[in-house]
Amino acid sequence: MPEGPEIRRAADSLEAAIKGKTLTDVWLPLRS
Repeated sequence: MPEGPEIRRAADSLEAAIKGKTLTDVWLPLRS
């Protein structure tokens, strides 16, 4: 399934927020 423009914007925003930083903790909630 191709990603839509809203996914690209979210990814760009996330990249801008964490670029150049060291991640020490990542939490990704998954729905089941």
